[in-house]
Amino acid sequence: MKKLIFVFDVDSTIIKIESLNNIISKNIKNEDEIKRLSEISAKALNGEYDYHKAFLERFYLTKLTKENFINENKIIEKNLIHGIKRIINFIKKQKHEIFLVSGGFRINILHVAKLLKIIPSKIFSNDFSINKSDNTLSLIESSLIYGNGKSIICKKIKDMFENPTLIMIGDGVTDLEVYKEKIADEFIGVGYVVSREKVLKESNYFAKNINELRDIIKQIILKY
Repeated sequence: MKKLIFVFDVDSTIIKIESLNNIISKNIKNEDEIKRLSEISAKALNGEYDYHKAFLERFYLTKLTKENFINENKIIEKNLIHGIKRIINFIKKQKHEIFLVSGGFRINILHVAKLLKIIPSKIFSNDFSINKSDNTLSLIESSLIYGNGKSIICKKIKDMFENPTLIMIGDGVTDLEVYKEKIADEFIGVGYVVSREKVLKESNYFAKNINELRDIIKQIILKY
């Protein structure tokens, strides 16, 4: 059996929420800003708005602190997709590789990895620095704040292995692009939290629920 590399997005794929949006929305009271946050996020994930511009607009929409992200971990625990642990454990038992590649932030993605018993070296995410003067945060430059960031990271992951087969799994256009750019050998679009029309139409596999995701993964493992 050939060893496969399964790369999972996190928000709306492993957890039910978009963690950064959740954190930001708790810190803004203005209804227009809340609406703006929702609009730019949805458009960016649908490929209708520049991803990098949307990321910066969201991150700097309000002053965030490290504590905001720490507190979000409690919410993440309650919003882990039911059944995702069984899928992760199944892949592990088959001796295949699992990576998490997310536009979310390391402090939260590390927590997701801990819940799924995935080692820190198998996660790629964004990070921030802390301004000592007022404890607010600054975004650290990363591939993952750009629309093609996941493609860049997945190429690095493939380069770690000899003759690898990489399967990308996610709900957004940035996940789909990893496959369209021929870095991922297979792509499983997911729509059990948010179903995006472009992802639905252009995925070679699409899971409408967690059971379908499990069955598709089994199918792909048998294929190789």
